[in-house]
Amino acid sequence: MFYKAVGARCNVPLLILFVLQGCATTPARFAGEQVRYERTFSADYDAVWSATMDALVTSGIHVKEENKETGEIYTEWVEEQPVDRGGLFFGVYWIERYRFIISVIREGESATRLTVLCLVEEKTKGGTRSLRWVMKKSSGELEQQLLDKIEKILANQ
Repeated sequence: MFYKAVGARCNVPLLILFVLQGCATTPARFAGEQVRYERTFSADYDAVWSATMDALVTSGIHVKEENKETGEIYTEWVEEQPVDRGGLFFGVYWIERYRFIISVIREGESATRLTVLCLVEEKTKGGTRSLRWVMKKSSGELEQQLLDKIEKILANQ
């Protein structure tokens, strides 16, 4: 009888711990597959490289690391203005930031392929969720805008 009473009391904290466990889990690192957007230009490697760097500069995006030999460009994080996602009494503001990972690939003497990966992260402005950035899937809009800008620069050369 004593064992059953003590055993039942010991299982209650375990049950509470099991139920509350979901409150302490961290979100997934990636909110879905990240997609690389690409476009092939009928221009030589140097022209596409130069147009890509121009497009980043005119967009106000700072380059963190570049290697023309390997064709890799990594940008700094760009933080966007807070977005109001609504709330019951007060607005719930989220901050997003993004950065590009760009690859310039030779496809012959007069063709160059450009791949763009945009990493997007978000966090709230306040509360416990404001302590960490959470990766989310890109909509593809930023990548398409950058590719369009590069195409326009190449067309004007």
